[in-house]
Amino acid sequence: MPVENDGNFKALLRYALDSGDQGLANHLNTAGAYSTYLSFRIQNEIIDAAGTLIKSNIVQRVNKSGYFSVIDDDSTDVSGIEQFSICARFVDKTDEYKIREDFLCFIPVEDVTGKELANTLLITMENIGIKLVNMRRQGYDGLGQ
Repeated sequence: MPVENDGNFKALLRYALDSGDQGLANHLNTAGAYSTYLSFRIQNEIIDAAGTLIKSNIVQRVNKSGYFSVIDDDSTDVSGIEQFSICARFVDKTDEYKIREDFLCFIPVEDVTGKELANTLLITMENIGIKLVNMRRQGYDGLGQ
């Protein structure tokens, strides 16, 4: 693999190779040109799959905790789209009862009124599988400013 600045994904692969990952080295040395799985499309699929697994794990922990609160904020991204971020705060019973604040997702929004953001929050939480009956608090920071 070349050493130029070709992104974080390939830098991590290079690090694994330098650390002696023989399985990876064997794959890259023997795979055909279209079977290395290093294209940007494959990288994005891997990132999406990892994100889905991480979010699923967080949702399970939130639901297992019994009660939780959500922390929401909005921000405009570099392309000018308003993004609504949603985080969950809960007591993680699978990790020695630690208090956690975990990011769940960004949701692009057009209407930043309180009513619309609350509706977006409820729909999103339901869609990702969080049991709303256990939500005890909502925290907002700078929404709609």
